Amino acid sequence: MLEGKSRIEPLMPKQEAAAISEQHRFLNRAQRTSVEEILGSTDRIQGIQGYAGAGKTTVLSMLRETIEAQGYEVRGLAPTSRAARQLSEAGISTGTLQGFLVSSSHVTEDSREKRHYFIDESSLASTRQMQEFLSRLGPSDRVLLIGDARQHQSVEADRPFEQLHQAGMQTAKLDEIVRQKDPALKSAVEMLARGQSAGAIIELRQQGRVQEIPGREEHIQVVARAYAESPDRSLIVSPDNASRRELNIAVRSELRTNGSLTQKDHPFRVLVQRQDMTGADRSWANDYDIGDVVRYSRGSKAAGIEAGSYATVTALDASQNQLTVQKESGEFIAYDPRRLQPAAAVFR
Repeated sequence: MLEGKSRIEPLMPKQEAAAISEQHRFLNRAQRTSVEEILGSTDRIQGIQGYAGAGKTTVLSMLRETIEAQGYEVRGLAPTSRAARQLSEAGISTGTLQGFLVSSSHVTEDSREKRHYFIDESSLASTRQMQEFLSRLGPSDRVLLIGDARQHQSVEADRPFEQLHQAGMQTAKLDEIVRQKDPALKSAVEMLARGQSAGAIIELRQQGRVQEIPGREEHIQVVARAYAESPDRSLIVSPDNASRRELNIAVRSELRTNGSLTQKDHPFRVLVQRQDMTGADRSWANDYDIGDVVRYSRGSKAAGIEAGSYATVTALDASQNQLTVQKESGEFIAYDPRRLQPAAAVFR
């Protein structure tokens, strides 16, 4: 990022960028400033730090149109498919960052193509992913990292968006919320965005927007009834899996009562990914449990494992770091999990 600072021509002179933003009267101060900073920058890698509901899609749509007019191909990437769909709402051709890294080859130095990459929810990208992506840039490519250092971070190691910002990455700020039109509600949402949770809750309670039910059983039933009355306009947020299961059961009961669901259940046995296992954990036999199911995205001729196959863990040898699995064919195989860790997903 530092190597690319003040090294390239801006997309347009600052005066021209200011004139373009002024033409769009519907943009607020923060949106206009962000557009001007990005179009007039001489940095190859830039960032946008944005509050939720700050009109990010509007800014990205305008930037896409302007940048494409400068002869660039605008490509969108995101660590999640949900974020990729949000980028596409701005008219940007979008895919997942992981898909790009799997399918793309390194760009040659004599490439004449000009690409401008928008990476949304970049705070969810890991250091490894970010390093690999940046290493593939062509000489004429630019990058706009869009994220929020205060929201969820990467599951894998480190937090490159926050670290790049701290190291001096030019970062435009979208800090004026436009989604909430009610002034009182907007005030509380802005407090939440600034991390002033206690004050925001007090304001929301004074506005009659917070309902507290102390008893656990009553709490779950009230939530379930409220959801069943208006499922299309309701969102249930649960802090743990135990509460989630109880709420699902209660909601289904309410939906049966009002006729939305039939009375008969159809139970299915499904695989649930072990979220407690990191990539490092998958390297060690002792971190697996007997009965775990492993799916191999890539095969191994040496281990006798086919790509896309499943196997069940039957034995562990921590001292030798050996994992014994039974394939769907019934064959037993023992191997060192470090050899297949990147290609293995573990389920219960």
